[in-house]
Amino acid sequence: MMVVCGFQRIGVFRSIGARLLRHVRTERGLVLVLMSLTFFSAMWITNDVALVTFVPFALSVLVMANAEKQSILVITLMTIGANVGSMLTPIGNAHNLYLKALTHMSTQDFLKIMAPYTITAALLMIVFAFVFFKSRTVDQF
Repeated sequence: MMVVCGFQRIGVFRSIGARLLRHVRTERGLVLVLMSLTFFSAMWITNDVALVTFVPFALSVLVMANAEKQSILVITLMTIGANVGSMLTPIGNAHNLYLKALTHMSTQDFLKIMAPYTITAALLMIVFAFVFFKSRTVDQF
């Protein structure tokens, strides 16, 4: 958390956020990028660490895009994304490590079992983003 706070104070989030907003022009695109950040990072750094890292970044980006009113929905989707992403890998969630150790399952077998659930949940998240966020430009958020 101290590193994240440090990044925020020295302007790392503003710099990266400005670049992101130059490339992502629609509110839907921005939401999909923010969801994807937590989804994919949670597979490797756990869901909690992904959220502690990327929620402050997302809030900075939403402020830059004048989209603070969407913060609760975006952060909720990012939280769902982190939990869905973390369920795929054994290291994404502490419960997964326990289950893998308890069952003596190989990592490959674990991935095979969890992949259909993760893919289904990820597709539902994308559908949700398309339903609740339009293709308006970011400044019209």
